[in-house]
Amino acid sequence: MIPAMSVLVAVLLPGLALSSPPPFNQPAYPDTLRRVIKVMASSGYLWLLGEEGALYHLDLSSRQLSRDSALGKVADLATGSGGRLLALTVRAGRTLILDERDNWKTAAVVPTTPAETVLVLGVLGPRRAVLTTAAVLVEVREGDWRRRALQGNSRLGSLQPSAVWSSDGSLYVGQDFGEFGGNLWRISLGTGRVTEAVGRKTLDPGMDPVTAVIRDPSDGRCVLAAVGLLHMGMAVGRIIRVCGDSISVPFQEPCPLEPGASRAFQRMCSVPVFGLAEGKDGFWAVTPFGVLRFDRRSICERHPMPKLDDVGGVLMSREVPGLLLVATDINWKASVSGLTPLIAVVDQ
Repeated sequence: MIPAMSVLVAVLLPGLALSSPPPFNQPAYPDTLRRVIKVMASSGYLWLLGEEGALYHLDLSSRQLSRDSALGKVADLATGSGGRLLALTVRAGRTLILDERDNWKTAAVVPTTPAETVLVLGVLGPRRAVLTTAAVLVEVREGDWRRRALQGNSRLGSLQPSAVWSSDGSLYVGQDFGEFGGNLWRISLGTGRVTEAVGRKTLDPGMDPVTAVIRDPSDGRCVLAAVGLLHMGMAVGRIIRVCGDSISVPFQEPCPLEPGASRAFQRMCSVPVFGLAEGKDGFWAVTPFGVLRFDRRSICERHPMPKLDDVGGVLMSREVPGLLLVATDINWKASVSGLTPLIAVVDQ
């Protein structure tokens, strides 16, 4: 087991360390699956998407980890209508959406071109939308896709895929570049126009990586975006709510610091958020310090960061009821963060 809290010393800012540092700032077991970019739970399995497009599933009963190599290079996972797990993948030169409950049967063939890179999958009811580096494609009806070339300047791509289709006809896409910042893009599914969803007073593209995006459970027109950065002893984070042109920050807390740390440092440090998940009557968020459950937009539960076990090669915890917590080092690729947490809601 890895202890829930360990001593973290700020390398460049001695004496200003976080008082309750994350359990992720120490080496993982050498045989664990670590560079995970997305996790979801379905049908008694924990599904883990790796950085290079490899999909794995962990049987939660037998604790056996297996790779689903026949799926091709998976770009994203999403929940479809009826709670069905869908995978967006490229296999044998074709872009496909596969359905897990039909033994990964092809649910749709997406008419992308070889010149574009497939990025994320958005779902709204029975309809699907696919974003590439060149266009956004929307399934108008089964087998019939409308393609719109992207309009506007954007540097699409991210360490982690995160996108959600809101009921107002927009695809919101988060970008996480670690210490190099990120953004939250709003893409019109009707025109392909790409715009920044949040003004720079609320989200700084040079500082604020967006690590997760979900639909607001209280209003399908709105989305919630997580900001999370750990880098060289510094921490930045919050949750941003976007509802059309209305922007708010339902969660932002100062970091817990060592006694005697300067107030100036505390003003610079806020709790980073690395995962969001829709739940019953609200949503979940995970930080390096613990798990939060929100009833609409206020915190109704706080759970300290649990101990992590190596379960079949996955560094994870099942201690918080209804959740699976998984450690990943994907953010370590672009920041001095150590391991950071992801969450998946277990089938209820």
